Amino acid sequence: MPNADAPRVTRHLLRILRVFLDDPAPHYGREIMQQAGLTSGVLYPALHRAESAGWVTSWWEAQDPVTAGRPARRYYALTPAGAQFARRELAELQGAAADAGNGDELLRDVLEALCRRDGLPLESAADPGAPARNDELALRLGIGRAFGLEEQGESS
Repeated sequence: MPNADAPRVTRHLLRILRVFLDDPAPHYGREIMQQAGLTSGVLYPALHRAESAGWVTSWWEAQDPVTAGRPARRYYALTPAGAQFARRELAELQGAAADAGNGDELLRDVLEALCRRDGLPLESAADPGAPARNDELALRLGIGRAFGLEEQGESS
């Protein structure tokens, strides 16, 4: 039974957790924002919810902002409970994709739901170039890896 106090698992939260799983070192907000492809208005509320759930911990750097010549950074790190949660959630998503065969049908269903929710256009399956554009959309939405897709320049 899901924990009623746990934050809702969104694609944004999964993108943030993926950043930490890909590189477990502590990250400051702007790093996470860039790697997850999120805006600050999405990132910081999601990090706050993840921290409230015990999945992420944060602290201010010890360096003096005057000496550093920039504002102090707040660092975030995945907790052991957060790592366990993130691995489980992402594995379930990958398992669902595997259960659907090559994942194409499930990917299309997930893309349709996210596009409807976010008001984004989804390419028509009748268009020969649509699968490639939809794969790019899946990567932008942060769900591509769960379906075995890789960004340009990545290799297995």
